[in-house]
Amino acid sequence: MVAQDGSRWVTAEQVGEVTVVRFTRARILDDEVVEAVRAQLFDLVDRAGRRLVVLNFGHVTSLASRMLGQLVGLHKKLQQVEGRLVLCQVSPFLHEFFETARLPGLLCIRGGEAEALEAVSASP
Repeated sequence: MVAQDGSRWVTAEQVGEVTVVRFTRARILDDEVVEAVRAQLFDLVDRAGRRLVVLNFGHVTSLASRMLGQLVGLHKKLQQVEGRLVLCQVSPFLHEFFETARLPGLLCIRGGEAEALEAVSASP
């Protein structure tokens, strides 16, 4: 069963037990936007009780460095509740940005959404 809800900066689609989050804007640069995205992502865990999350970066072309800290925070929050986070469809530009921040060693990054769904659902 697939359920969907939307917001200004992200959409969340429930695919079985996995929540797939897709960014609706190409540029996540302003502090206000970063904070809004952070709040929406953290609410998925805190209020909605989501434990398996895929973040699809397919539409994202620019990302504030501050957002990297929010991704790490989301990863840690999910770990605390025995959940998992997987990123997918990360452009080469963003992947290089993530590598500079050494995120690939901390966060799971997969190519496509199907691969990310499989990775997030796999036993640790």
